[in-house]
Order: sequence, then structure tokens, then C-alpha cells
Amino acid sequence: MSQIASKYSISLAAIAKHITVLEKAKLVTKQKRGKEQIVSIVPQAIRDASYYLKQYEVLWNNRFEELDRIFEEEL
Repeated sequence: MSQIASKYSISLAAIAKHITVLEKAKLVTKQKRGKEQIVSIVPQAIRDASYYLKQYEVLWNNRFEELDRIFEEEL
């Protein structure tokens, strides 16, 4: 994880917390190899999450567009 942390301006502890959240969400896996912890992305889980979030992006964009129309009509 120290390799990951070196690429960001946050602490190793913060990286570890973020990775724990991703692991609980099953978006990454961790394996111990000696003293190292190997973090791997779970590609299908990332694709599934992306698809799920895309549905909400479309929904909210439509709602915002409708709000814009309503506000324009009132002005």
C-alpha cells in the first residue's frame, strides 16, 4: 500500500482506510505476500458499479434539466 500512498498527498493511514472501504464494497481485494499487501482491482465489480451509477446519472441529469425548464418558465 505504500506504493499507492506515494502517488497521493495523503497519509498511508488514509490510503488504508480508503482501501478498506473499497474492499468492503468488493471493488478491490487484498492479499498478503510476506510483509507486502497486494491490492487488486476487481474489474467486473467496477463495471457493475459504473453501470449502476450511470443509471442514477441519467436520472439526475433529467431531473436537473426539468428544473431548469421550470425556472426558465417562471422568469
